[in-house]
Amino acid sequence: MIVSRYAVTSEDDEAPLSADSLEELRGMVVVVIEDDADVAEAMRTLLEDWGCRAAVGGDSAAAIALLESQGLAPDAILADWRLAGTENGLQAIERIGARFGDKPAAIVTGEINPAGLQVPEHLSVVVMQKPVRARDISEWLLLCKSME
Repeated sequence: MIVSRYAVTSEDDEAPLSADSLEELRGMVVVVIEDDADVAEAMRTLLEDWGCRAAVGGDSAAAIALLESQGLAPDAILADWRLAGTENGLQAIERIGARFGDKPAAIVTGEINPAGLQVPEHLSVVVMQKPVRARDISEWLLLCKSME
């Protein structure tokens, strides 16, 4: 189990990534589990701007159905902690992992104390505290890509 708080604290954290770095993300299949339609669309746009294939769903069932309909398997999973239904982000990650195998995953949360999230021993999950900057996500995805 890997649980960490991902944060970039340098003053130039909004500096854009190089074109070469973004090129490394091209074709990466990133699942986004997000029940807020505006946030989901913003994430889709951001990921697609980087050349990723975004599979966005409000829960794991929607994301799995989308992946299967397109014949895709995820390379990474970004899930909001609090979802509208009975499923939370960790449960969504588990269900996607049960279908496609263990994938790098991150929980995005606005919880005041994200260290208190109970992550099952068998999951490797990074915890990102809201607000999450685009650079935080791109650097995490580059790290995921380097571990392939």
